[in-house]
Amino acid sequence: MLASLILEMPGKPVIAQVTIDDPKPDEVLVKVAACGLCHSDIHIINGALLGAVNAPAVIGHEVAGYVEKVGSAVTEFAVGDKVVGCTSRHCGHCQQCLEGFTQLCANRRNVQRDSPRLTYQGQEVAQGGGLAGFAEYLLVGEDALVKVADEMPLDIAALLGCAVTAGAGAVIKAAKVNAGSIVAVFGAGGVGLSAIEAARMSGARQIIAIDIAEDKLELAKRFGATDVVNGRNGDTVAQIRALTGGGVDFSFECIGLQQTMLESVEILKPGHDAYFVGVPGQNVTIPLPGASLIMNGKGVKGVLMGSNNFKLDIPIMADLYLRGQFRLDELIGERIPLSKLADAIERMESGAVARTVVVFD
Repeated sequence: MLASLILEMPGKPVIAQVTIDDPKPDEVLVKVAACGLCHSDIHIINGALLGAVNAPAVIGHEVAGYVEKVGSAVTEFAVGDKVVGCTSRHCGHCQQCLEGFTQLCANRRNVQRDSPRLTYQGQEVAQGGGLAGFAEYLLVGEDALVKVADEMPLDIAALLGCAVTAGAGAVIKAAKVNAGSIVAVFGAGGVGLSAIEAARMSGARQIIAIDIAEDKLELAKRFGATDVVNGRNGDTVAQIRALTGGGVDFSFECIGLQQTMLESVEILKPGHDAYFVGVPGQNVTIPLPGASLIMNGKGVKGVLMGSNNFKLDIPIMADLYLRGQFRLDELIGERIPLSKLADAIERMESGAVARTVVVFD
């Protein structure tokens, strides 16, 4: 039995004792050290991403910990290894994987098992993001984990599993931002700040952060933003056009709101692209101006999890952090025990903190 945050139905997360199975031959049991709270977790809790996971479920997908036990066929990990979990597990042989889009693997949600990994009151429990990180232990296939250096702090490592990979990957891997570019990032939470940091590392000459929280905008400056715009203070599009002399080369929407998605397209120079990174609620639609897109040669691209290949990307980002080249410590606005998560959800929804991380003893 292990303490977990279990979602019995939308809007009703509770701390409860869940039973966890033993590892199958290709599985790994991980003692969780830290799990970040992502806005997509909040969408699932609130029912805005219906179908993303079926209740009852243990959510949490931004997770890191220590290998506790390995199955008989596991070759990549040993007991005691520090590991990060990622939702982008992939099979390596479907069409998407063969074309290099491993984060879009057709089989990433398939788990072949003759018994449930988790049960609660005799009922099978789903694993949010395929991981279920808001728990003392998690049980996953070795294809959902990657090893990081012993020197890597696990509360920071957890962020690599989602926020940092999603934001930095969108800039570096999906958009391939080049030196001298003008970049705008909507949202200065964990994902947006990671995008700002990556844009700085890529040599962007102007980086504009857009948010409605002044403290987050101040934080964005420390991560590399050259200019900030408060979305509450007038016409955001007009302000960005004035700051840039006409528009941006790359825009990254890291919130998932209709208004900011539309604004991220409006502020583009002709011939340039907007990247939608933040996951919107399931019923959010985007009424894009078709004629304007075509006549101005603008493009829109959805980016899932930073177009990552996490087994390669996460160790690289961890190494950059350990070398002092990647600022991550300030992403964490608060560290809390699992028992305090309900209050933290309200603070994240209000925009009061960039990232909340649940830490376990």
